[in-house]
Amino acid sequence: MIAGEFDFDPGRAVIIEHRKSRVTSDAHSTHWHVLVGEIDPASGKVLRCSFDRVIHELVARWSEYKFGHKFVQGNHTKSVIGGLRKRGAVDAASSVEAQLGGALPPSGEAFTHAEHQARKRAGTDLPVVRQAVKHAMSIATTRAELESILSSSSLLVMPGDKPDTWIVTDGGGEFIGSLARLAGSRKSEITKVMGAAGDEPASRKTDNPTSNFDRSASHPQPAGATKRPTNARPPSPYRDTVQNPGSSRKGVERDREHQSETGLPQKGNRDALSWLAKLDGYSDQLSLLLGKANMLSMPQEERIIASLWEIEEQARADLSRHIPVLDYSEKTQRLRVEAADLEESSAKKWDQLFCAEERLRKAKRPRWWHYLLGIAFVFERQHRHLALVTQQASDELEACKHCLEAVKSKLLQQEVHDKQRHADLVRYIAQRKKAAGPTLAQVDAANEIIRLHPALAFCGLNFVLARATAQVDEEKRTEAKVARNLDDDGFGYKR
Repeated sequence: MIAGEFDFDPGRAVIIEHRKSRVTSDAHSTHWHVLVGEIDPASGKVLRCSFDRVIHELVARWSEYKFGHKFVQGNHTKSVIGGLRKRGAVDAASSVEAQLGGALPPSGEAFTHAEHQARKRAGTDLPVVRQAVKHAMSIATTRAELESILSSSSLLVMPGDKPDTWIVTDGGGEFIGSLARLAGSRKSEITKVMGAAGDEPASRKTDNPTSNFDRSASHPQPAGATKRPTNARPPSPYRDTVQNPGSSRKGVERDREHQSETGLPQKGNRDALSWLAKLDGYSDQLSLLLGKANMLSMPQEERIIASLWEIEEQARADLSRHIPVLDYSEKTQRLRVEAADLEESSAKKWDQLFCAEERLRKAKRPRWWHYLLGIAFVFERQHRHLALVTQQASDELEACKHCLEAVKSKLLQQEVHDKQRHADLVRYIAQRKKAAGPTLAQVDAANEIIRLHPALAFCGLNFVLARATAQVDEEKRTEAKVARNLDDDGFGYKR
């Protein structure tokens, strides 16, 4: 159907199956991309793409009718109905008109791709949040119920800057989006739910300075938001009572009742949970810190032994290193491909220039009798055109040559850089392998010192390593002295 609408050979199409996880359970995890070249290489025909969005929608509605699927509301329903009737699909057009003819077009996307990525970098998955808010709005009938349901997803609802608007924040008070935008509901529906318990936005409650003190205190404004005065008076030093110091117990009971009504944790607990949730992105660093903490909690002798074990493992790893094969970087590979393409393009431009020069050479020159007949200008115009084509081909060839020389120069520099980097790596590995042997001998001596004299562990790792180095050096000097004292016959007698 798509090939028939856009007039291309279906054999040219490449269909790619794409799988990705979806937020909603009713959405399918598999879809397909159909790729078609814009120009047919065989015929040179350009793909017809006028009114492509309308045609795509027409094919979708027609397919839904043939498969018996539910119709999806689109933006061009009226044009689709007319197109179906024009193609003879009268039954499909009547079904679409009966079900979608009087429906409003779908709203645009709630959040752009850039907003999705920005929220994702901040640790907020917008599709998951939208599903949670939509689910909460579908079952909640009062503000308290909505707040209780959203609190299970670590989300909060609070008044926005504008009157009769509500926003959604995370557990740390960071702004996520408006309630209406996330829920995909009309403002009247939001107002109906949020005003079901007789509540009003805090921005409109300015006549009674003590009316919603506890609730506004439990919903801090998001970072960067403009704060509005919800209480004209300074906060009372008796926070639990708000009215007078003689009713502190009643104030505490009222706070507990309010907390049980909303089901939300206190602000300090929310901040702690939000802080702990952000630590998930630092698992590797936390693991290293935990290892350091475990080592610091060991007795001094075990700590020295553990440190020596780490040094030994690193030395053995250095000793088993292999010299890597020279592997050119991705930038070098890209420059090689670019140079090959430019060489191919240069060869083609050479052929074009040769053909243009050949046509110019074979072009007919005007004769004297052409001037008498008044047709000499035809040959002159043809000659000028061929000369211009030849000059353009020559200019393009020169430009291609310059680009090729520049790319080859960059490629040469990049290859030299890669070779130098590989040489540095080989030198570094050789140095580490060379130092691994003495390090292992030093670690063996240090372990022997700790085994014979455990009290020396309290002097620290550096002291033990220094004693081990001195012991190894002394053993080397002794061996060298014995070697010098050996006689030529090998029996150990001095000359």
